[in-house]
Amino acid sequence: MQPSLPRILAAALALVLAAGAAAGRTYKKGDEVVFTGQVRDAAGKALNDVTVLLEVSRRSFTLRKWGREKVATLQVPGAADARGNYRIVWHWDRYYDTFELAVVMGVRRDGEETYQVFHRVDLTGNVAQGSPVAFPLVVEDTTDLDRLRAFFGSLKSEDEKRIYQEMGLPERIDRGEADYDPDLSWWYFKAGKVYRFRDGKLEKVTHFDPVEE
Repeated sequence: MQPSLPRILAAALALVLAAGAAAGRTYKKGDEVVFTGQVRDAAGKALNDVTVLLEVSRRSFTLRKWGREKVATLQVPGAADARGNYRIVWHWDRYYDTFELAVVMGVRRDGEETYQVFHRVDLTGNVAQGSPVAFPLVVEDTTDLDRLRAFFGSLKSEDEKRIYQEMGLPERIDRGEADYDPDLSWWYFKAGKVYRFRDGKLEKVTHFDPVEE
């Protein structure tokens, strides 16, 4: 089915407007664009153990989605300091036209390093107003963040740290309720494994048929 003329005209207009917005920026190649602010929770408490991730992307019109989508993305991480303040510097490159900030924490999943995102905001319009781009980041719901903090704080033994590095974050954690139960059981359903610990020492590994999501 071919796109109608009104849809073609609307898409063309969107591209023209985007090009006009980019042309209106006063940045030159290599100019510093500074992103700064404070990360806090809904109660106003500073979050000082998270990473602020700048994601710089290029969006282009594609026939596959009949609209604009990301075709290239760069990530620039910056740590929040003791007061939750962050500062990230981006050197202007007009190839990129979309700017987002995300509050994240580094985590291993399936044995690979990745980020868990707790909050994201698009600051493309703010960037067009000039540098510095000052913006407070508020994580309204810290449930997942608190859970991840608690897990990292619980890693005490060398066996626990080793399995985490090898396998990543468990998909489920069970705690033993009886003296004969292991203290902890880490479940990795997609890998078909459960690691059982007693007093931090790996006691055994049980295999089962992998469970796909």
